[in-house]
Amino acid sequence: MTLRGTLPLSVAEGPAEEERDDASAELLAAVDAARAGNVDLQELMRAFRRAVLAVEVIPAAAGHTLRQVWYEGLCWLPVFSDLRQLAGFFHEAGWTEEVDYGLLSGAELIDECLPRLPHGTGIMLDAVGERPFALPPVVGIVPESLAVATPEEEPSR
Repeated sequence: MTLRGTLPLSVAEGPAEEERDDASAELLAAVDAARAGNVDLQELMRAFRRAVLAVEVIPAAAGHTLRQVWYEGLCWLPVFSDLRQLAGFFHEAGWTEEVDYGLLSGAELIDECLPRLPHGTGIMLDAVGERPFALPPVVGIVPESLAVATPEEEPSR
């Protein structure tokens, strides 16, 4: 992860048009296809792993950690396709302070960060953006060792 600094929340109010790198544009195209019902999980995850994502970085005793949000008993890691999305998330939450952030690839997030978070943590992309997208902690999205069982996988009683 590359620690990039402190983001002023005024970025959330910036221009609507923004430049995206090819990997981010590819990820958002894959998300749009999935939201339209054209789910190709392998292509979606390839695009996610290549994309550069923004995350909030929180100082911790052992260096830094990433913000996690608990919702209805599940842990979610909010990640953002760009800095405007990150700032918008905190702006919507009423946050008035600056936010420390880092940039990392989706591969780094899945392979290096998720194993350090609570088991069963899912990924929430652009939570308050125009196209929020949840990636649940299931096989095919996260490594098998981090996945939770789906109802189809649970043994019958």
